[in-house]
Amino acid sequence: PFVLYRSYLWMSGLPIVLFGFMGAAPRKFVPVLLAVFCLVFASLAWNRLDTFSSGLKLWSDAIKKHQDEKLLYTERAYNSRGNAYEALGRYSEALADYQKMVALNPKDPAGYYNSGTMYARLNKLEEALHRFNAAIELKPDYVVAYENRGVLLSMIGRHTEALSDLDRAVQLSPENPSYYSNRASVNFNLGKLAEAFSDLDQAIQFSPGNPSYYLDRAKSNFVLGKLVEALSDFDRAIQLSPGNPSYYSDRARANFELDKLAEALSDLDQAIQLNPGNPSYYSNRARVNSNLGKFQEAQNDYDMALDLYDEVLRQDAKNSNALLKRGFILNRLNRKNEAMESFRRSCEAGNPEACKQLR
Repeated sequence: PFVLYRSYLWMSGLPIVLFGFMGAAPRKFVPVLLAVFCLVFASLAWNRLDTFSSGLKLWSDAIKKHQDEKLLYTERAYNSRGNAYEALGRYSEALADYQKMVALNPKDPAGYYNSGTMYARLNKLEEALHRFNAAIELKPDYVVAYENRGVLLSMIGRHTEALSDLDRAVQLSPENPSYYSNRASVNFNLGKLAEAFSDLDQAIQFSPGNPSYYLDRAKSNFVLGKLVEALSDFDRAIQLSPGNPSYYSDRARANFELDKLAEALSDLDQAIQLNPGNPSYYSNRARVNSNLGKFQEAQNDYDMALDLYDEVLRQDAKNSNALLKRGFILNRLNRKNEAMESFRRSCEAGNPEACKQLR
């Protein structure tokens, strides 16, 4: 931005030059000259307004104006345009700009870190890991690089190394709740339950208004069968974010397990009201209705869920998750042959859970 704005400093002298020029011209030509000047500068101003209308256009223009890429800080324009591409979800283009940033200044750790985040977004995890390694090598206290590398290592099953990175992130920034939350997930995967809950408690202490931390603790308690504690945290998450349909669906599961069927039904009604296009909400409500003896309502919900999954499959015939869940519904409806066909297709699409159903 500094270079772009500095380039317009000379414009402050334009009025002086303009009035001097007008004063030297014959009086009868002044209106015509003034109109010409207005038209010219209106056109230039329109061009600049268009350039400044978005970050992407602004930084593309800045890059276009670079005459020598060897100049100091040239890579910053690529970094900024990469940020603009990233904000638009155009991750491949963002990655290209971040890679250019690395090429122009290989000693800047931000280029490697940004490239790593884009590789992770594109599900190229090994490439992402190499970039995070390079960023940390250049900047040993790069806290967000430790966090992201830790999350990535956990994703590929290297939980002990992930824990080490997240320990380091917490050490470098001990009041950041997201580091505790991510470390809790790793501790949970390692079976360190006391440490996991301690981390979640710490995350909530630092950010008591963040519903996702209550949700994480609720889900952890749910997995451990601590349903009353889970329900309390689901309540708090919903209180903080009452417009999130998945929170109601998650709380419905806890209510269902506690045999609070009326409450579970109410939660699923609310989830469907907020997001009527989610088939899993209908299939879950069908189970609740069935347990309540409302068999026609249950059948209606199963039919709606199947219709919605069929719509998903019309858009993507190899959606393995939709095929799997569709198979479960058909199985509950005792339509065994159709269920097996759905499981078979899901298995062929790479879903291991569906393959288990075929054994």
